[in-house]
Amino acid sequence: MKPNKCDTKSKKNINLKVFMIFIGIILLLFGIFFIKKALNKKDDIQITEYYEYNTSKSSNYYVTLLENMFYESPIMEQGKQYPSKLIDKIPFELKYNFIGSKDANIYYTYNVTAEIIGNVKNGDKANQEVWTRKYVLIQDKPITTIKGKNFNISERVDIDYNGYYNLVAAYEQMQSLALDSTLNLKLNVKYNIDIPETNKQENVEDSVDALIPLNNTVTQIDTSKNNTNPKVFSEKITPDKKEIIKYIMIAVIFFIVGLILIIKNIRSEEKSEQALYQRNMDKILKGYGDLIVTVTNKPDLRGLKTLKLAIIDDVIDLAEQNKCNIIHYETIKNRESILYIIVEKYVYIYEVNADTNV
Repeated sequence: MKPNKCDTKSKKNINLKVFMIFIGIILLLFGIFFIKKALNKKDDIQITEYYEYNTSKSSNYYVTLLENMFYESPIMEQGKQYPSKLIDKIPFELKYNFIGSKDANIYYTYNVTAEIIGNVKNGDKANQEVWTRKYVLIQDKPITTIKGKNFNISERVDIDYNGYYNLVAAYEQMQSLALDSTLNLKLNVKYNIDIPETNKQENVEDSVDALIPLNNTVTQIDTSKNNTNPKVFSEKITPDKKEIIKYIMIAVIFFIVGLILIIKNIRSEEKSEQALYQRNMDKILKGYGDLIVTVTNKPDLRGLKTLKLAIIDDVIDLAEQNKCNIIHYETIKNRESILYIIVEKYVYIYEVNADTNV
């Protein structure tokens, strides 16, 4: 039998459906691409640094001793341990340096204080403060205004260690207490910064510190609190929600159209294959139904050699020559059948499906 125009048209329809399914898959991939783009945009948070500043602090000193018979020099350098009863004065040079990244309006003032803090031991608990006395060594300076990146403060003060030491000893004797006393020397700095390119203002209170024990046998001065203090001003720029929604909407459209194309053409393809198969089977049954016997169970072909036939004409000729029936068994419902002809030790088979050329 020769292929007819209907077969050619059906195959063209099948090819078109396969092509449309392929287009649907491409659209789904585009949908995935835009979903990923939306997710990446959502996580695309940028940090813009628009101003930063840093500070450096130092409290340099040396120790002068009372006249004594133990030390040749009346001066001891920084970073040593000093005999408390022999200390006379401690000259300090307190420095505070501000360094900004851009020119800004800065308003600053400062003073220098020394505060005695007397603690008494409270059993196993933390020391309890029982006495304080504060001295202003340098009064509040007038507010200084600058427009620039930096400002520097440097002040020299002489600490009368021997006077403070004797004052603590007198207090302990009067109160019959053994105190853990410290002199807290501070350069107190206050300033306001008009942050460039914004309406923000930064208010800062900072200090340069030195802790001086007042009633130990040996005095060791602590300046470890004078660390740098950097600060960065930044702005978090979040992605545009409208743009994210736009990407999601595009992805949804691609998903919907792609799925419609795939599902519609797969179902149509299934129906087309079933229709072609049924048409081919109907042709065979109509033309040669008197030779065909339909069975519901697969024939027992054990011991038989299987040979495949390519065209339906060979099946009919073989059945007529051997005067035998053609056994019809549907292997896949509404999709595929096999025609069997059993001749002695051979079984001849012919497959019928949507692609069969009947």
